[in-house]
Amino acid sequence: MSNEKLTQQLGKLKEACAKWEKELSVYSKWAIENDGVLSANEIQVINAINSEIQSIKNQIAKIETAKGIEPKNKLGITEVEVKDKLANFFAAFDKITVVVDNVKVEVETPYFMNNGGGGGYVKVGKGSPKDIQKWLQDKINSGAVKSKNPQELRDYMKQNRIGVDCSGFVSQALNHLADKEGDMDFGSDDVFNPGGRNSTSFGPAGKEFTKISPENVKIGDTLYYDNPKAGGVNHIRIVGDVRKENGVVYYTLFESAGSTGPRKMEWKFDAKLQEFVGNKWVIKSNEEFYRWKSLEMQAPSSDGAGQGQVQDQQNQQNNASEGNAAQPSSTLSESVGNAGKNKKADVLLVQELLNKKGASLVIDGDCGNKTIAAIEKFQKDFAGFSKPDGLISPGGKTWKALIGNGTQNNSSQQNSGGQHEENNGNSNPSNNNQTGPSQNTPVEEILAPNSAIKQSVGSGGKNDVADVLKVKQLLNKFGYNLSADGNSDNSLITAIKDFQSKYRGSSNPDGKVDPGGATWNSLIGIGRIQGQLLSMASQFGIEPAVILAIQQIESGGNGFLPDGRPKILFEGHVFWSQLKKIGKNPETLTSGNENILYPSWDKSKYKGGAAEYDRLENAKKIDEIAALKSASWGEFQIMGFNHSSVGYADVKTFVEAMHIPNGASLKAMLEFCKNKNLLKHVSGNSKDWAKFAYGYNGSGYAQNQYDVKLAAAYERFKKI
Repeated sequence: MSNEKLTQQLGKLKEACAKWEKELSVYSKWAIENDGVLSANEIQVINAINSEIQSIKNQIAKIETAKGIEPKNKLGITEVEVKDKLANFFAAFDKITVVVDNVKVEVETPYFMNNGGGGGYVKVGKGSPKDIQKWLQDKINSGAVKSKNPQELRDYMKQNRIGVDCSGFVSQALNHLADKEGDMDFGSDDVFNPGGRNSTSFGPAGKEFTKISPENVKIGDTLYYDNPKAGGVNHIRIVGDVRKENGVVYYTLFESAGSTGPRKMEWKFDAKLQEFVGNKWVIKSNEEFYRWKSLEMQAPSSDGAGQGQVQDQQNQQNNASEGNAAQPSSTLSESVGNAGKNKKADVLLVQELLNKKGASLVIDGDCGNKTIAAIEKFQKDFAGFSKPDGLISPGGKTWKALIGNGTQNNSSQQNSGGQHEENNGNSNPSNNNQTGPSQNTPVEEILAPNSAIKQSVGSGGKNDVADVLKVKQLLNKFGYNLSADGNSDNSLITAIKDFQSKYRGSSNPDGKVDPGGATWNSLIGIGRIQGQLLSMASQFGIEPAVILAIQQIESGGNGFLPDGRPKILFEGHVFWSQLKKIGKNPETLTSGNENILYPSWDKSKYKGGAAEYDRLENAKKIDEIAALKSASWGEFQIMGFNHSSVGYADVKTFVEAMHIPNGASLKAMLEFCKNKNLLKHVSGNSKDWAKFAYGYNGSGYAQNQYDVKLAAAYERFKKI
């Protein structure tokens, strides 16, 4: 096909893709007006649309490849352009050219870190090639140095503490990539201020960065070294090239190192990360890759389903976008099994769930004899059927048992008449939890939501005897083994600092616990759930660090207010859709209620803390049930309208459970993640925090950087 025809076809395909994406947005907006929950039919439509979009994009990719068009990242440049710009950047930094008595001399740039004082960026290890060149040329012109010897000129720069450190080097490399004109001068409009950046900001602590597994590294990613020694210096590098040969990934890295200044290195990943040193490969540790989000390939544009915490709709779209219409959805649209409707997507889902319960089915979407036999066996073994009928209906007894909301009881709950009981739906799902704490189990007084200290404890604190004793008791729950008395000593301050560093991620811990402060909240908040961490993590197939990361980001480590009530966030746009759902016109109720009733997500309406209850109370005056469904609750901020998916028959029962600090909210969060198919994103070694955050927090996750925050918190907690 001629290049002209390829161009015409490409244009038509892009128009078609835009049309389907617009069509998809219609269903997204519809979801906001309907509680954020799509029906089975809408889900199938979304699956089909996403399948069509993916098919078109595959065709677009093939044509662009044929035309030699490479995909571009969010900066609008291709990977090849990133490679070329980084190579030019390194060459500019590697050697500085100056003129001595009309003779050009190339001088290798030294490394220097943070001298401070005057002289601008060039004096603090953050100078650009132009900055450094000008400084040296000015010294030559003034007669301060007259040598034409490159090494003597370099020594002169080192004596005067002129050079570039690792974070200055990487920040300017990324600025160079983002600069449309391609200049290497730092300006106020650049993305990263080299004087305000250290190595951690391009890795685990960088809000704009995401951890990348070694096999998925691309040009422009950073390689962060976490120095395990106390007071040790961390380090950052940037990837200049990536190539794969026979299953081994090779990297060319650019860095500015203390021993050499700017230099080029060769690394590889072959099960383990290795650096080529001398004439051999040396295994490395404490090294992790991170990607600046602006270097990600352009994501397809589409209207989201709203911001905030409309998790149901966001998760459905997230699942749909990962495959095509033949993939299992996260809910059952029609009956499956003996004499069932047996739609392929439903059968795929049932087969997948049955295999998790011990079956050995081929997941092919075909409901044959083996699948029906597996359903019957499950009904007998897990759902209490004396005469299994091999049929699963949406919302029925077998379905609830299959997704974890049913009751396993082979005696008192048997279907004695052998009649199919799929639709009785009368039992209270909240009583079906076979594991986890009872709702009536009290927590220790010291871990109660209203547990408090009167004054600060630790370094520089008031150190009231009763307060000190309480803090020590809490720290001992984390293994610090402090003396059970009211004496404030160095061992207490050391333990507080260690806790702040490990559990709070403090880079400069102050060793003090303030009443109602972040350290206090983490002590009682994490302490409250740590008794269930191992068992619940094991039951749901994830690491305890994943749970702690979610708790940290959703509620700051403690899901309760000082007055003992669970933390909430009232969502006025959800309240709008809830009222419409029950036949009340929100437009006629807006006057005087603008702070609690609006059609689209608006974070400016949030009041935070106890003031959110004031908003809730005002909403309850309009409709109590709709109001309760429109708030997120507790340690993990589960929306009230999700009550049924986390095991509660009605929203009031759910809210009552969230008020009791006994682990019920932890169980609710895990049930939500399981039923919304989110656990797969955070299980195993490879974590996809973006997909998890999209399903848990909605499309606003990127704007709020929930994925980055979750990833950073997880990395911190997994070291404990």
